[in-house]
Amino acid sequence: VEAAQNGVGREPGWHDVWRNHLGVLGAWFVAGGGPAAARRAALVLWCGLFAWELVIIGQVARTHWAIQGQLPVIAELEHPGEVARWSGDVALTDTVAAHGRACLAVRLGTDTYSGTGTMRLPHDWRGYDRLLFEVHNPDTTALKLTLRINDRVHDQRSEDRFNTRIIARPGWTHVEVPLASVRTAPAGREMDMSDVLQVFIFATRLPEPRTIHLDHVRLE
Repeated sequence: VEAAQNGVGREPGWHDVWRNHLGVLGAWFVAGGGPAAARRAALVLWCGLFAWELVIIGQVARTHWAIQGQLPVIAELEHPGEVARWSGDVALTDTVAAHGRACLAVRLGTDTYSGTGTMRLPHDWRGYDRLLFEVHNPDTTALKLTLRINDRVHDQRSEDRFNTRIIARPGWTHVEVPLASVRTAPAGREMDMSDVLQVFIFATRLPEPRTIHLDHVRLE
């Protein structure tokens, strides 16, 4: 079932496999099959594993509510704990920053698409007019980047999300994106600004690896 989720807009994961087995173990106990001693051992094991799963769910919920409560900031990128929320080859650096003391260093490769993004962000963007952030290009030549934003019901077609080109010139580039353009970007519908799921910034088919720095992602 997990393998079948590839290519249909869902993401398979080993944690889901783990939960499936936890459910099977609980069902086996409830069904009452097998020797009594084995069922008692299964119950003890299941209770321990289920308690562990509840702890994980509680930690995820606490992180979720903390993220939702940080608006209008999407990501300050000041603390090591924030790095885990971003995909790709990323690291926190204090060698350069547009805001505060640190920012996110993103190493871009030569793959077809290379960059970073996050789904662990405040999802309700209603009541704001603009998305703002800073991009730093340490090289002497400009770099073409793409910003992608999509909501939860996005159907994986490029026409069903927001895409825009960013030219990162040497040094810092201030980026402002009108949220009215984001809302009306999907063909035939409006993006659900109460449930924005993902922000992704990437380069396409670079001839050689590059590095950018991302800082102070926020709404106004």
